[in-house]
Amino acid sequence: IGYILIVILAVGWGLPRFDQPPETQLGKLGCVSDMTADQKLLDCTGSGPAQSAGLQQGDKVTKVNDVPIKTWKEFRAETEKQTGPFTYTFERDGKTMTAPVTPKMAVVYPEKNGTPKTVAKVGVGQDFYGPVQYNVLSAIPAAGAFTGQIAARTVESLAQMPSKVVDLWHAVTGGTRDPETPVSVYGASKIGGETAEHGLWSMFILTLASLNFFLGAFNLLPLLPLDGGHMAVVIYEKLRNVFRNRKGLPDGAPVDYLKLLPATYVVVVLGGAYMILTLVADIVNPVKLFP
Repeated sequence: IGYILIVILAVGWGLPRFDQPPETQLGKLGCVSDMTADQKLLDCTGSGPAQSAGLQQGDKVTKVNDVPIKTWKEFRAETEKQTGPFTYTFERDGKTMTAPVTPKMAVVYPEKNGTPKTVAKVGVGQDFYGPVQYNVLSAIPAAGAFTGQIAARTVESLAQMPSKVVDLWHAVTGGTRDPETPVSVYGASKIGGETAEHGLWSMFILTLASLNFFLGAFNLLPLLPLDGGHMAVVIYEKLRNVFRNRKGLPDGAPVDYLKLLPATYVVVVLGGAYMILTLVADIVNPVKLFP
């Protein structure tokens, strides 16, 4: 199912690229405009503060007024809090440079039809590589390669699940929700509903495909009562019988699942606790894709 969804995505909207530029690399530069209550930008003309200061698309910003940044979220937060001229430190062609910028104050709406606020803007967007679109024939191998990339990231996500407990607990107790933390069925449904509401059907399909891959991979973990646990028991029986037969012995008796119940109970209890923690986090502090 996940592969078929990826093929549909490749033909209809294109496949996103994983080889994106650095997160704080500047994209298109332009003018600064105010925002309407429904979060649409008004028309504007001319150069923006960043463009006038000599910044160019492809520059990688490393500091905002001597404050180191590593993410686009940090770049926006530090830029918007400025009240007067400040300095960007950035990298261009392997050289570290600085540029003084005088921001323009603009009206924005953090939430649709919410309370407006005035923040500093410089007229830049984040750089990114757009999706690559395919025809029906070329989408088949492209979707296969893309599926392999998702599979690798799925395995990485599974390996990181135990380490995300602290982040989930931090979100439940009032901290900022890390968008990289796992989500429950409720959280996944909420994300799917938001993407559909905003008409982002490509993101909706990609989310649905990723969910299929993750659930499939999770079910293959060699832990009872998951299918992967039953497969591990069968493989053990087959290997044991191979060695017994080589010694001239008959096949051994089937594995007694009753002896595995204690380990199964541990998996069920820990898995259930993790599921409840994730569900609570999605209710009290959900992952927000949109402001």
